[in-house]
Amino acid sequence: MSTEMRRTFCFARAMLIASVVATVTATHAADPPERIYGVYNESSLGSLAVAPGSNMLIFSGGFPVGPPIAQTSVRFPLVTMLAGTSVRVTVNGISLDAYILGAEAQWVRALLPSSTPIGDGQLVVTYDGRTSVPYRLTVRERGFGIYGGGWCGPTSAPSRPSFCVDRAVQNIDAAGNVSTNSLVAPARPGQLVTLWGTGLGFASGDEAAGPIPGQLRIAGLQVLFGGRPAKIVYSGRSGCCAGMDEIIFEVPLGIEGCNVPVWVRYTEDGSASGDVFVSVASGTRACSDPDGLSESEVRKLSAGNLKAAEIWFTTMGSYWSANFGKASQTGVIAFGSCGNIWGEGFAAMPDPGSQFNAGATLNFQMLHGGTFTATRSENGYYNGPFDSPPEPGEYRLDNGQGGPALGPFQASFSIPDSALLWTNRDEFGAAKSDGLTVSWSVADPAVGHIEIYGSLAVDGETNGSTVFTCAERPDKGSFSIPASVLERAGVWSGFYNEFRVSVIYLASKRLSIPGLDFAEFLVFNPAQTTVDPRLLVPTGRH
Repeated sequence: MSTEMRRTFCFARAMLIASVVATVTATHAADPPERIYGVYNESSLGSLAVAPGSNMLIFSGGFPVGPPIAQTSVRFPLVTMLAGTSVRVTVNGISLDAYILGAEAQWVRALLPSSTPIGDGQLVVTYDGRTSVPYRLTVRERGFGIYGGGWCGPTSAPSRPSFCVDRAVQNIDAAGNVSTNSLVAPARPGQLVTLWGTGLGFASGDEAAGPIPGQLRIAGLQVLFGGRPAKIVYSGRSGCCAGMDEIIFEVPLGIEGCNVPVWVRYTEDGSASGDVFVSVASGTRACSDPDGLSESEVRKLSAGNLKAAEIWFTTMGSYWSANFGKASQTGVIAFGSCGNIWGEGFAAMPDPGSQFNAGATLNFQMLHGGTFTATRSENGYYNGPFDSPPEPGEYRLDNGQGGPALGPFQASFSIPDSALLWTNRDEFGAAKSDGLTVSWSVADPAVGHIEIYGSLAVDGETNGSTVFTCAERPDKGSFSIPASVLERAGVWSGFYNEFRVSVIYLASKRLSIPGLDFAEFLVFNPAQTTVDPRLLVPTGRH
């Protein structure tokens, strides 16, 4: 796995946002100045699933749709014009004015009325007497997204709206007290957790006059906790805010960790929201991971004070890479869980732009062999050639004369045997009603972890379309990809002719580097196969 590939997936959200902005910039001069470039569910990156009663983000790109200084109106009663901005939606011959919650130069935040019909139509924005070209809009019955990603996620962009709703996952204790779920304040097994989102569907009542909470009976609604169904105790409109929905569920037993992927299946055909990470830990402490960070390291990470290094080798190419810096996130997915994400595998990932200069070069030396040098690039990463996968044995890493942020060091460590055998690859086939099982064998089951990737492709070109990542301990020897995970991937199978599954053994070890709180190296060893994407749909669900 190349450095470029890892970073592409890690920053896919930022790249997508940047591509939209770049497209707008490149085409704006040739297009009508009143063009609207996108209408999105405000909780989900790139989601065009706009439902009655949901909050929308409308992006113009250049045509002013609001005042230079952002204006908001989130109090009841709601208004249909704010600071000269209004939005009109026409579907099936019925025209309605949306409720304006926020407006600024390139963005409008608006609530699509619950009375909006289902079907194809159009939307126009009017600001200061100028009306946009009609934007083609499809209104669906549901299109739920969980707050915490998309345009308003942790990776901001110059186009980020000032009225973003950030991640909203909350723990509820036995007394009914609410707190934000985080690495240092995880939920406990059996505890209630609230997911905030928008797009569950229309609500009955006068939504302009005030909150209209109430349970929505939705066929096929599920909260998938790492791929496992969780008990839902409430699903419906919130009691506080315009267009916002709440889903309260009980944390299942059996999966714990700093990053448990959670998503919501909201229709019987398998349509689902994007993922949000929920932190879960027993007892009263912060979260930790068996092959990741300890509780004390998690607290440093959460405070932005963890100085870390990631060093990796791959059997897929002849190179090795390294990165030093302050970390604020962990890439380890909770064991026994799956999510619609690209796994990173590192317990602590230095933040982009905060890399330490540890010197011009790094030297990786076999104690009974040659020395391989990695050079620091302009973006702060170290990359160097390596003529073959590292053999098990003793090694030493040094940074020569050191650099301005990290003085000279020498670190000795041992690399474990990273051999991987996918034992049932030849029999890997159609999904069963309870999922699809992957079995493996590794040389040292006590070292590292296993990640299973699923990606859809067209004639071998994946285009970054990773549809799930699962994680498990090596000593388990097998993992059953849940039917819910395959079902969600299967929703997209009609657009692709290949389904690629990769089983990757990430043989990891820690090493001690003076001046750092945490340092880890990984050896990536993958095995891969390709099957017919129609086999994604579990037996009995065709």
